[in-house]
Amino acid sequence: MAFVVVRLSSSRLPAKQFRTIGDRRLIDWTISFLRNCRELDDIVITTVAEKANEPLRDYAAELALPCYWYEGEVDHVTNRLRTAAEHFGAEICVLVSGDCPLLHPESVDVLIDELRTHPEADAVQLQPDAGGRLPALQGVGVFRKRAWQRADDLSNRPELREHHFPVIGLHPEEFSIRLSSIAPDLYLPSPRFSVDTWADLEFLSTLHDKLSENGQSFSLPAAVSLLREAPQFHELNIHVHQRRLVEDIRQVLMVVDAGMPYGYGHFMRSLELGLQLTERLSWPVAFLVDDEKARNMVEQRGMRTIWGAFERESRPCPGDSPYGLTSSDTFRSDLVVLDVFAARLISTDWRNRFENRLVAVLDQGGAWAEKADLHIVPGVTGPLPAEIPDDSCPVNGRVLAGEKYIILRREIRRAALPPHEKDLDIVAYLHDEAQRRALREYALRRGLRTEIMTNHSENFTSLLARARFFVGSFGMSFYEALGLYTLPVAWPLTPAHERDARLFYERLNMHPFLLSDSFSLETVLSPLLHENPSSGPVVQDGTPNIVDALHRLVVKHKGDTP
Repeated sequence: MAFVVVRLSSSRLPAKQFRTIGDRRLIDWTISFLRNCRELDDIVITTVAEKANEPLRDYAAELALPCYWYEGEVDHVTNRLRTAAEHFGAEICVLVSGDCPLLHPESVDVLIDELRTHPEADAVQLQPDAGGRLPALQGVGVFRKRAWQRADDLSNRPELREHHFPVIGLHPEEFSIRLSSIAPDLYLPSPRFSVDTWADLEFLSTLHDKLSENGQSFSLPAAVSLLREAPQFHELNIHVHQRRLVEDIRQVLMVVDAGMPYGYGHFMRSLELGLQLTERLSWPVAFLVDDEKARNMVEQRGMRTIWGAFERESRPCPGDSPYGLTSSDTFRSDLVVLDVFAARLISTDWRNRFENRLVAVLDQGGAWAEKADLHIVPGVTGPLPAEIPDDSCPVNGRVLAGEKYIILRREIRRAALPPHEKDLDIVAYLHDEAQRRALREYALRRGLRTEIMTNHSENFTSLLARARFFVGSFGMSFYEALGLYTLPVAWPLTPAHERDARLFYERLNMHPFLLSDSFSLETVLSPLLHENPSSGPVVQDGTPNIVDALHRLVVKHKGDTP
């Protein structure tokens, strides 16, 4: 019997089993592949008694599959599987992780047959091939019931009970293990088909779409063949951290202003930072926001939300959401990252709100930010760069700034490879109606191919990639323009915008392309359109460096082992 181990309350990607890959949900792929196994008598959805898992009971009933609803301790996985095997009378137990949808029925049959024909063996274990490559079949184990019973008895520590029988690997002398192998074309140097984060889901979705374009089915052999031909797809999730057996997991609260009048530029960079904190450190992240569009984007990418605001009155909440938490008290964060509108007034006692938690702020010039444990400027407009020595912890107000900390969203990085054809002259993101009107009239006179936006749009990245020039007040989109080989032109709306724009051009050794009024469109833009200048310096994503800085901050404060 196959026991599909699944919970919907994942801290890194909630309800991931019901997220889609192509035209099916993740769990649909799992069950479909298992139903093609000749050696299986039945498939059991194996979950735990939590309200969040109720949809799994409905799903099992819909597919006429048995569902084992474990009433014991939530994190006692070994006992859940043991009692499931005993309840259904399974002698050969196939452990199937609900996180690994890309199964291979023929290989599963080989493993079951291997155990069936060797009654002395307690379990079958796949080994690397002669070249040291690992089997691409992941999330599957084949055991005898007696092995699960013995392993549960030996699992005398929490970390041994809350995983899929690690004690069998730690104490092989207690078990008879049969080494086996699968087809030679199903091995890779470093396969990762488990879905733990948004990056993993993107990876499998990309493989599915590429295989579909090639007229191939979504299957393990086809995916392995594709990855051998195009190893660059590994870049989508090669950075995802695999949790160790024992690991101190921290939680992060991102506090962000989003929506009007704040826009979405800072929110989008914080979204990328939140994703990489989850992917690179395995730390759960929640966002405190009071904008429905921002909330939807956070939850779509697998992180939780709390409706609220920092140091201002929150907007009315439009209603509950699937992955929303009731308050920040239900998410006991170890680290708070503040990315709020710089012009807002912040009280002098703001630090008291976060008690003993570490606080990092992004891109703040106010005196209030000096009370933070770390100040990060994601770009070149802050003070001169300062590094965190490996052997010391940053003191209050320590500032990190410079090219090393530029945040480039994954959508930008991917759109840059290969470079787009520049079939637009100008893309603009302007909040001021007078500026928009002047640019429209200028573009009409010149016959320019122009797109002007007033709010965040899903197609912003593709438009920016296709444009020769980007016009905006100043913000993170200037770095994104450089990442897409598009020349950014500043039309500052405030003195602060102009100051930052001048620093941007100066520190990146660029000529200052600055607009001041509608007349400067002719004097600044027109020559550029004819000269076809370089798009500017190449910039790299510095989000991993920010993640590393935050990690070291927490490690030193908590006394953890890095």
